Amino acid sequence: MLSHPRCARTIVYTDGLRESAEKYVPQMRAEGAQIVVALSHGGLDASPYAPSMENGSYYLSTVPGIEGVGIRSDGMARNSGAALQSNRSLTDIGSGAGQQLPRYNFDMITSPDFSYEIDVTQPVGNRIRNLSYKGAPAAGQPFIVATNNYRASGGGNFPGLDGSKTIYASPDANRDVLISYIKRVKAISSTVNGGDRSWRFTKVAKQGPVTFKSAPNLVALAQSRCIGSVAQLQTDDGSGENLAEYSVDLSQ
Repeated sequence: MLSHPRCARTIVYTDGLRESAEKYVPQMRAEGAQIVVALSHGGLDASPYAPSMENGSYYLSTVPGIEGVGIRSDGMARNSGAALQSNRSLTDIGSGAGQQLPRYNFDMITSPDFSYEIDVTQPVGNRIRNLSYKGAPAAGQPFIVATNNYRASGGGNFPGLDGSKTIYASPDANRDVLISYIKRVKAISSTVNGGDRSWRFTKVAKQGPVTFKSAPNLVALAQSRCIGSVAQLQTDDGSGENLAEYSVDLSQ
């Protein structure tokens, strides 16, 4: 903060939104903060980042160590807690466990080189079975995995991910990588991009219905992906979140 000698005014110099976060978030983490949510008075702007930009909330979200960003847009405060709650609408598939699973924490591998099973009868953390890479057991093999800075820095509490094993931190944002890819390949289709199925549920004997929730009327889409054991029970689960209730037959 500087006072001009010839006039009664004060000039205040501040760091940019992202620069401030990059400075203080590591300090907050080092002092024991488990969750860091940044509240921005600005909105969203697709322009290239500049420290002086008013609506730099998107670039604030790219800073490692920040779990969520609440933004103020058109005079309305977006409560970060409400935003996080809206991501907790999916119920973990299991035999009546009813565990809430945030969508953004359901990571999966979709590659023809990998295959594995998910055994929902086992405790959380011990459900992966028969993980293989190119037909050989993957246990003990080292892999380099590309992910976003949220996951790499410990977001979601995934085992082994706390930022200490990062090999390379790219300056490119997720959306910019996707934009470059789409510009290069020109055409995107669900058959070519996303049609691979690397995992399946382990066949188990069940004593009752196994249900999950998703957007309504997707049985035909599931069948087109060779998932024939899914049936829609209700088009509206009553939650007010436009979710339908489905059942899955894990004995098939």
